[in-house]
Amino acid sequence: MKLRLISIVLAGGLASGCQGGLGFMNLAMVPAVGTPAVGAAALGSDLMSYGSPIVGNYESYNEVFAGNTVRNLQDDTEMVTLRLLNTGATCEGRLRAPDDGWPTEWPIGTRNCLNRLARGTLTCSDGRELVLDWRATQCQTAYGEGFDRDGGTLRFEVLDNRETAAEKAKILTAQLTPYPPLPLVR
Repeated sequence: MKLRLISIVLAGGLASGCQGGLGFMNLAMVPAVGTPAVGAAALGSDLMSYGSPIVGNYESYNEVFAGNTVRNLQDDTEMVTLRLLNTGATCEGRLRAPDDGWPTEWPIGTRNCLNRLARGTLTCSDGRELVLDWRATQCQTAYGEGFDRDGGTLRFEVLDNRETAAEKAKILTAQLTPYPPLPLVR
């Protein structure tokens, strides 16, 4: 049974153009990460990680956040770093895929570019903790929701390029101006 599944994955990879690189994944399709907020040295070599911008906001407060998600192909996690634009606090943490039944003995390179589902907690420099949960929509895009321990709710997107993320942050900043500022951590 496993041999047939592996054959199907190989055939699908070849048909979609994913024939080179690390474990059937064509790394030429993945944009290079310039200088991620978390250094590539912390995650292994440049060939073992890549990233995408993330941007979002608090739903009830005038606070927008932006940062990076860096995929670590060695341990199948997403390292997320954010900066809250108005308060200046920084947040970081790892998101992991829940057990979704996908065979874990298969090489990580045969799985999705972003974890289909990812959940985790970020710790912020102001004492805040953010719990994030996302669902990937394509290879390098996702949307998600989250909350902090004080009851604030968040919405965010993982986007495929930095220009789109910067434009989204500008729009969110303008839209959230009438909202009250983010309260201090209790």
